[in-house]
Amino acid sequence: MQEKARLTTWGEIATLEYGKGIRGYKDAIGDYPVYGTNGQVGWHHEPLCSHPGVIVGRKGVYRGIHYSKRPFYVIDTAFYLSPKVKMDLRWAYYELLTHDINSMDSGSAIPSTSRENFYGLPVLFPPYEEQLRIVEILGSFDDKIELNRRMNETLEGMTRALYKSWFVDFDPVIDKALAAGNPIPEEFRERAARRAALGDKRKPFPSNIASLFPDSFTDSALGPIPEGWRVGAIKDCGSIVTGKTPKTKISGNFGQIMPFITPSDITDQLIITKTSRYLSKKGIEALKKNLINPGSICITCIGSQMGKVTLSPFKAVTNQQINSIIPIDKYFGAYILVNLRQRRSEMYRIGSSGSTMPILNKSTFSKLSILLPNTNLLEHLYRIIWPLLNQWELNDNISKSLAALRNKLLPKLLSGEINMDSMENVP
Repeated sequence: MQEKARLTTWGEIATLEYGKGIRGYKDAIGDYPVYGTNGQVGWHHEPLCSHPGVIVGRKGVYRGIHYSKRPFYVIDTAFYLSPKVKMDLRWAYYELLTHDINSMDSGSAIPSTSRENFYGLPVLFPPYEEQLRIVEILGSFDDKIELNRRMNETLEGMTRALYKSWFVDFDPVIDKALAAGNPIPEEFRERAARRAALGDKRKPFPSNIASLFPDSFTDSALGPIPEGWRVGAIKDCGSIVTGKTPKTKISGNFGQIMPFITPSDITDQLIITKTSRYLSKKGIEALKKNLINPGSICITCIGSQMGKVTLSPFKAVTNQQINSIIPIDKYFGAYILVNLRQRRSEMYRIGSSGSTMPILNKSTFSKLSILLPNTNLLEHLYRIIWPLLNQWELNDNISKSLAALRNKLLPKLLSGEINMDSMENVP
């Protein structure tokens, strides 16, 4: 007779084990990820749990469920799941995603997950073989999402490497200066010596790219820069717009028409593809002076998250914690995006000076120095990196669609509502 799923509780099949406090994990180099209540927070040289497993947030207003594919460490703000019976811990992870652990509050001063409430959670516990089949289906979605994430990391890495070579290290200028016998500024002599030592092994820049760069340097307020380039300010690159929030006391300002961007919508992504709130026609009319165009660059300008940079592909309004640049043209837009994404620590430092609350106001942000190359070079940069940005956006949208489908299937698979045999070829 085929074994069937049985209804039980989490306390019957597993326990929550306490994490342990350690120091220095945020800056440590180690083989084992360290998890806290909201995910990975660092590394350690030894694991607390010697196998892959599930982490359950213990302390904080928001507490998450996480899965580690390798042995891991858990600090004292989280638990890790220890099975009492044979189970696939990836299945346990997916099952726990269907519960709201933030409602299991122990009643202490700091919101904390109640182990007693957790142990009382009902769970439909399927046979081990069925757990594996569920994991295979749901895991295939996560595998595709993870592949897209790695692809996007590679795409952004390519844009960072190109920007550094052309606009920080000035490699094409150094190569042309070496060939012409022109002097190299002291700041770049070590790099020039390394490039010269490569000799024929150094891959030359294509002639169409090399022709866009000069063969000498000149002094500037930022130090030596390529001859013919200049130092300007962010305001020279386009219009600066500070966002605004519509009055919440007036009903009908929010709807489903225009994206309303807030700092919580901006993580580390190159391009923002979705917002949590939208404005109505009424809200748009009230904030029409604060509209930003597609292709604008958004920068968070207050608090600990100051200096996050992303591109908005759609017409939108931001709240007052975001400064945006509506660039002169698409060529400037691509350059500003890759430039400012390398300068978050600098913007945070400027915004933190002389202020209890870090803030990079519109006036200070507008005066932020920026190196301005010739227009032909910016156009060429755009033609190289814009296809990469388009691919990044496509990958991100595909991942969001996959995640939405996975989340829709997840509770139905775990409850037995969907017949497993019908899912053999999904996705």
